[in-house]
Amino acid sequence: MLCSAQHKLTPPTMQRAVEALEYMRLHQGITPDLNSVNSAEQTNPATEKVSVLINLTPGYTADDLMAIDYLTIEDVLSTCVVASLSSDKLIDLDNEPAIFRVEICRKLNVDMNYARPSGKVDGVQAGFSHDGQTLSYDGSGVIVGMMDTGLEANHVNFKKNNGTGDTRIQRLWWFKSNNGSYTEYTPDNMSSFSTDNNSETHATHVAGIMGGSYRGNGDYSYMSSATGSMPEMRTGQPIPYYGVATGADLAFGVGDLYTNNILQCVKNVFDYAESVGKPAVVNLSLGHTTGPHDGTDTYSLELAAQGKRGIICMSAGNDGDANISIVKNITSATGSGSFLKTFVHGSNSNALLGVVDLWGTDDTVLDVQWGVYSISAGTFTPVVSIDAVYQSSTTSGVSEFTSNFTGSITSRSYIDPNNNRFEVYTEFNGVSQKTSDKVIALYVGGAEPGHKLYLYSSTQKLTFSNRPSPTVMTTVSDYTNGSSQNSINDGACADNVIAVGAYVSRTTCGVLTSGSYYPASTGFEVGSIAPFSSYGTNFDGTSLPDVCAPGARIVSSYSSYYVTATAGSGNMVGKVTNGRFNITTYYWGTMNGTSMSCPFVSGTIGLWLQADPTLSYEKVMDVIKNTSQYNSFSMGRDKGRWGAGKIDALEGIKYVLANSAVGQVWADEDQRLIITGSDTGYDVFVAGASGITATLYDLQGRPVSSASAQGNSVLVDTSDLHGGVYILVASGDDFRFSRKIMR
Repeated sequence: MLCSAQHKLTPPTMQRAVEALEYMRLHQGITPDLNSVNSAEQTNPATEKVSVLINLTPGYTADDLMAIDYLTIEDVLSTCVVASLSSDKLIDLDNEPAIFRVEICRKLNVDMNYARPSGKVDGVQAGFSHDGQTLSYDGSGVIVGMMDTGLEANHVNFKKNNGTGDTRIQRLWWFKSNNGSYTEYTPDNMSSFSTDNNSETHATHVAGIMGGSYRGNGDYSYMSSATGSMPEMRTGQPIPYYGVATGADLAFGVGDLYTNNILQCVKNVFDYAESVGKPAVVNLSLGHTTGPHDGTDTYSLELAAQGKRGIICMSAGNDGDANISIVKNITSATGSGSFLKTFVHGSNSNALLGVVDLWGTDDTVLDVQWGVYSISAGTFTPVVSIDAVYQSSTTSGVSEFTSNFTGSITSRSYIDPNNNRFEVYTEFNGVSQKTSDKVIALYVGGAEPGHKLYLYSSTQKLTFSNRPSPTVMTTVSDYTNGSSQNSINDGACADNVIAVGAYVSRTTCGVLTSGSYYPASTGFEVGSIAPFSSYGTNFDGTSLPDVCAPGARIVSSYSSYYVTATAGSGNMVGKVTNGRFNITTYYWGTMNGTSMSCPFVSGTIGLWLQADPTLSYEKVMDVIKNTSQYNSFSMGRDKGRWGAGKIDALEGIKYVLANSAVGQVWADEDQRLIITGSDTGYDVFVAGASGITATLYDLQGRPVSSASAQGNSVLVDTSDLHGGVYILVASGDDFRFSRKIMR
């Protein structure tokens, strides 16, 4: 057991530092043969460059770090400094007075034809009538950005004029390492970019949902309903899988998803948007489930600062059906303190690989023990023990562990100076059972009544399931099963970030292979919350996500490089052949996840920003809370998973127009009028109206239908009218508009 006074390096940072020092100890005086392909030591973890996020001690500035000769300053952000150094120097940062906290940059995970109508995007894109012509909001004049991986930038979905024109991507930053550096592309050299990763297509799919604009002809498999199973092949017809903000300018970061790269990308998008005088929204369909979930880690603090410059949307996560979290309310004392006990097993039966992160309410030091539990004897034997601050404990050399398991467990304790909370960070490295009778269990003591214990796992399941005997549960007392109730993405807990969950707008879709289709996934029901959609609360009790959007069986663009290398064209939903660019065939395919619902919301906000470029995070949240669809009867059973409900792009744009802080948000007064048609009539909306009368006239000038209402909207019934041409007149105290209507 190692106990030290280190207090500036977070546990993952300390782990990397210790690994570097251990390597140096074991290899002292030995030079690795890095030129030999048979060498077991192809890299040197002691001298490997790593990037860190540094919080400065109050009173110090980034200039004070310049004197540290082993530290390279990469960038100075709003709340932190990004720097790089060799791993063996990490431990030295603890002695630098200018440094308050050091967080090693982590690598995060990448967490429409039925989707657009469900979110009322079609009504915004094609729901405005002006002098007999259709007007719409499409995100023009707005920058929509993202950080992701697996982009085919020259896909026809990101070209102007239905794939025949120039690129809509105005900036592309390719991050090729973990130090925040990048190669920048502009429209002048975009054609030279192929892809950042030919084994991924996530970015191509996400970008297509958010702003893909191809509506030209192609071949695709069509289903007449969102739950159908009889696909129909359509050839040479308009592709229906375009995205939301189809007229916006695009600015993308791609490559390695380290936290410093992500922050740099967000900054780049807002910097570019400000340089061209346009509003911006950034999509982050990525995240992780460990961390404090209180917005105080350095990554979250910087996101919150950037969220004051523009809108940031982040996926809630895809662990809403996994038992990866526990929140334990301590209500009574037992012995030396109240306790939490649970079992842990891996995604693949018994394999354990990843992190379990324990946080207390405050700086109270907890008694944390990982141990071997015997199913037959009902006994618990500790193999890892933490009972002090800045302490380390491992299973190395512990016979009770090594005789029953392979791999290792290492725990580190910490009091985070950003939130003054006690943390025990535990890493599992290839832990597997040697006998089915012995399992891994956790005991936490020392928490007094009134405290809460928070347990978050990256991949492990915190439950006593998957065990040999179904009767075991009856012999185990006081053990707590994990749940998905706090599976929310840690980054989504940051201030000024909109957290997005997912619901089901379709359950299946066809593929290009004749007669084939993707079967509906278990638990998918149109209109219901997606089973995988993560949810929970942040540390102050705020429920997340903030809003939901379509995220199941979403069809969007796929990277042709990925299709060729990995997926195969037979699994795609649509394709188009276009010989003008480097690759002649471009594809569309399906994905599930909050990674898909998040760009739907980002694109929708892009539409709203076109109507009012001054929208801030607070104003966007006001729109979401006042216009999203929520039905307490049908959605109440999943209360807490929906946030404000299903995002409604059309009601949102009306709300923006009616409540904008911009004196004349509509350059043309006629833009105040929005007419949305249905089978039974027209919803007539006039922004800023306190009362409205709408009358429909035939071409002989005879009134055929009329309605009046207080407020800014009224419904005109046309169910008894024949098809033809009519004139709609909307009038009020300060306006009179007329439109030609084709019915």
